[in-house]
Amino acid sequence: MLELTKIRTLDIAPSAQNRPAYVYAASGLVKIDNRLYTVADDELHLAVFEFPGDKPGNWYRLLPGALALDYKERKKAKPDLESLTLLEPYEYAPHGALLAVPSMSKKKRIKGLLIPLDKDRKPSANPLPIDFTQLREKLAGKIEELNIEGSIVDSKFVRLFHRGSKGKSKSAVIQMNVDQFLKDLHDSHVISAGDDIEFEEYKIGSVDQVPLQFTDAVSLPDKRTLFLATAEDSDNAYDDGASLGSAVGILDEKGRITHIHNIRGRHKLEGVSVAVQNGHLDLLTVSDTDDETKPSALFRTTIESP
Repeated sequence: MLELTKIRTLDIAPSAQNRPAYVYAASGLVKIDNRLYTVADDELHLAVFEFPGDKPGNWYRLLPGALALDYKERKKAKPDLESLTLLEPYEYAPHGALLAVPSMSKKKRIKGLLIPLDKDRKPSANPLPIDFTQLREKLAGKIEELNIEGSIVDSKFVRLFHRGSKGKSKSAVIQMNVDQFLKDLHDSHVISAGDDIEFEEYKIGSVDQVPLQFTDAVSLPDKRTLFLATAEDSDNAYDDGASLGSAVGILDEKGRITHIHNIRGRHKLEGVSVAVQNGHLDLLTVSDTDDETKPSALFRTTIESP
């Protein structure tokens, strides 16, 4: 059983938004140099934090407009950005980029963002909206209650991690060609639905008879994949439920689950960053509280590299 160490709450410098001065629905995490970036599924911004450090973070705007303050109204209108992944330097983005991917769980939840990095590896001032409508239409025809929670973009493939639900669908990994994906990002800004999409469903395990489902994933240097999974007691992909606990797992190069490590406590963990140090995997992870009165937190845990 893995133990979490709380590093800090995700508090934000006061703003004029009349909002709580913290993130409470953290859903993705990327570390670049001495900064942490987290995307929240009910925000139009990234939250940016110095790391290490405990200074309040700042908002980086992704989308125009404003969302309702009421929790239920906000949930209906939110873009539902659930995944944040780092794209290493490539032809179209010489300094790399951040990619925020929407859940695609509803027809309105199809707008993602590409955020090119500048020469100092900081986000540029002009994030580029990316339309996932075509991809959603194809995936929704194959996966019941589509709900993308994690994404990985490497030199060969794009992999999207679908989060299943207790009553409707199993978790799954969706794999696509990376070359076409990157071309779509920068040419049409619309992710096309090609014919090379592959699917693999997973049974990850359970906590108190509630199945664990994917909530994030990241590549390891040896080409394996580390994933997060949470057991949320909800019968569908839309309604929130009580979190019964989370786990960390490893997929080998062939996509087989080789290790599962349950995490003590009932935190709903939805974003992860990993560093390999002295034969150990040093994990940073963030929580989604599903409660506007309770801030998300940043945690650390370490596992021996299996």
